[in-house]
Amino acid sequence: MLDKKDEIILDMLSNDARIAVTEIAKKLGISNTATKKRISRLEKNGIIRGYRLDVDFQMMGKDNYMILVNVPSGKSSLIQKALSETDIALFKANNFERTMFYAFVSEKVKDRIMESMRKNGLDCLSVKVSRVI
Repeated sequence: MLDKKDEIILDMLSNDARIAVTEIAKKLGISNTATKKRISRLEKNGIIRGYRLDVDFQMMGKDNYMILVNVPSGKSSLIQKALSETDIALFKANNFERTMFYAFVSEKVKDRIMESMRKNGLDCLSVKVSRVI
């Protein structure tokens, strides 16, 4: 069960995952050690699952595309093969056994991915999305 201090910790970390423990401790009115123990407990109990990097791919000249692929049963290796033929640097596969993944690439690279998918016998389409969470 979470108490008010745990909720404040989670709120502060969700606003800034790199916030100093000393700043959280000051807000809570408890020691740094007690704050660290609370954060460790939240991590151990799976309430805090991790910390992530949030990159603005558009500032890097890349856009967010959701690529939907019709994958025949048992043929997920075709996606791996198609991707290996492109030299994309950043992508996040949801699950190659399913039918979609996100690509953080320029439009030109997205077109190469789509072409490679089709060349490998996969039906696909892409949708530009404003933000992937």
